[in-house]
Order: sequence, then C-alpha cells, then structure tokens
Amino acid sequence: MQLRKIILLLPLSLFVLLSATCTKPENASSQISLSKPQTFNWHMRTVWPAEFEILTQGIKQFIEDVRIISNNRLNITLADNAGRGLSVFDAVSTGQVQIGHSVAYLWTDKMPAAQFMASVPFGMDAKQHFAWLNNGGGLKLWRDIYRPHKLIPFPMGNTGMQMGGWFKKPIKKINDFKGLKIRMPGMAGEVLVQREIGAIPTQKDNLVEALTNGSLDAVEWMGPYYDNKRGLDQVAKYYYYPGWHEPSTTLELLINLEAWKQLPEDLKTLVEISANNTHHWIYTAFESKNALALKDLESNRDIDIRVFPNKVLNKLRQTTKKLLKQKAQADPDFNKVYKYYREFQETMDSWHTKKLNSE
Repeated sequence: MQLRKIILLLPLSLFVLLSATCTKPENASSQISLSKPQTFNWHMRTVWPAEFEILTQGIKQFIEDVRIISNNRLNITLADNAGRGLSVFDAVSTGQVQIGHSVAYLWTDKMPAAQFMASVPFGMDAKQHFAWLNNGGGLKLWRDIYRPHKLIPFPMGNTGMQMGGWFKKPIKKINDFKGLKIRMPGMAGEVLVQREIGAIPTQKDNLVEALTNGSLDAVEWMGPYYDNKRGLDQVAKYYYYPGWHEPSTTLELLINLEAWKQLPEDLKTLVEISANNTHHWIYTAFESKNALALKDLESNRDIDIRVFPNKVLNKLRQTTKKLLKQKAQADPDFNKVYKYYREFQETMDSWHTKKLNSE
C-alpha cells in the first residue's frame, strides 16, 4: 500500500522512465527500431557532358554535402546519362529517377514560359534574376508551371554573362547578319531568324570543323573559359560582346514531387540549403574562370575582341521585344510570367542606374 502511494506521487516523466526500464527486452528493441530515422536513396541524372567540369564538380559536391550533413540519411547516386531514353525532365517527372540537373529553356516545347526561368535575350543578369526568383515571386511562378508535371524546381547554378560569339567577319551593321550561318540556339536563334535580321541559325556538333570548312560563319558557345577550351579562338578572329542572347543563365535542380513529399522537413531544408550553396559556387566558378580566360585572350594579338555596335544591339533589342509580345499573345502562362518578369527587371534596372550614379 505504501509503495502504491509512492508511485502515485512520482512525476509523470520519472514514472515513464521507470516503466521503460521494466519493459521486456523484446519490446525495448521494437521501440528502438521504430524510432530509427528513415534512409532515402535517390538517383540523379543531368544534361551535362563530362567536359563541363564546373557543373559536374558542383553537382558532385552537392551530392556529397547532402550525404554528410544528413548523416547518410539522404544518399544520391549520379546515374549514367547515356542511353536512358527519356530526357532528364521526363525521367524526373515520371519518377524514373528522383532528382536531376538541367536548364529550363530546354523544355520550352512543353512550357514556353520556362524560358524566363533560365534566360531571355536582353533579360536580367545573374544577381537580378536570383533576386527575382527569391524575392520577386519568380520561384513561385516557376513551381506553378512545373507542378502539373509533378516536379518541384530549385535554382542551382548560373553561368553568368556569356559572350556574343565568334565571327569570321566583323559585324558593323545589322545587315551583316543577313544570310549569316550562325550557331545560336534557343530564343536568340528565333530572334536572328526574323525577317528584319535574316540570319540562318544552324546547329552543328563539331564547331571548330564547321567554322573551318565554312558550314558556319559564326558560333556562340558559352564564355571565354569554355570557348577557349573548345579551340574557337583558333578558327575565328572576331570575338564579340555583350552576350545579348544570354545575359545570365540560371540552371535548375529538378525533384520529383512525390519523392519530395516523402522527405521529412529537416531533409527538405537540407536540400534547399545545399542547392543554394551550390548555386553560388557554380556562379562564382564561372565568373572567375571566364575573367582569367578573357585576360589570356586579350593578350593574343590574333584575336580582335569587339563590342557590338549600338545600332546592332538596338535592332536586336527591338526584335526581341516584338517576339516576346507575340509569344505572350499565344500562351497565357508565358504572358503571365512575362508581365512579372518585365516589371521586376524594369525596377531592378532603375535601382541599378541610381546605384551607378551615386558611386
């Protein structure tokens, strides 16, 4: 009777502790197994070839960061990109793999508005675009247009400002683009093919050979670092800037929506933080390597680095605006995203101008 009174007077927490110590061994092991954190094993595909070592290194570091910080609770295996049939977008969307890395403008045939999540001609630079995604509503718009495809995207990397391309002959006026066979993909290629410009966007694999044999007159590739590694400086003399076609290009981390929902909140937060860290690492790697590569190219007397004439840039800008309006009229999602994108860019440009004038 005295023992019963003592037990009733014990604090609840101590009572629970005493009860646990009296539990049979088999029940104790059962309770421990139930509380063991769940482990997730994901597979990842990317669109990048091995020679894009800035991107492949950044992705591998992202995978390692997630593994270490999660204490092996989230393990990502980088899958072979070859011979898989589906695109990275479709592979992640259907759940063939749980996660992927790519660039949004590759999927404009599915969603024209995806163009804004990567880059548009005469669009925002890297800092402005990241501000739009994080604090201007851009990321919500991005996720809204990807949700029907069972995907959740995150920004993870940016190439920064690209160069305008390598040309075998100088560009002095807009008519110099007439009949010009140029490697220029995406929306910029659509701009150049417009009647008032009249270029001939042409896709080739071996760019050095194409410039040498005349099947290409000009090539846009990426930036000084990768352009130099590709050997483009050996076969074309005129190197133009700015990269009006891609003022910056944001890259994307894609995650299957169902796989994402299965993660506990701490692992979701870990993925977001790691993606954000990788975003900045990739961007700064491109910036530093491009700056050093351009310095080397400037010391080469055989290379003529030039800025596009203002009249040429103005015509390209006008044609871009016309094309954007046409696309907005044809697609409601494109129109909605374009409206928010344009308004934010105008605000940022005004702020940037005031900053420059105050310095």
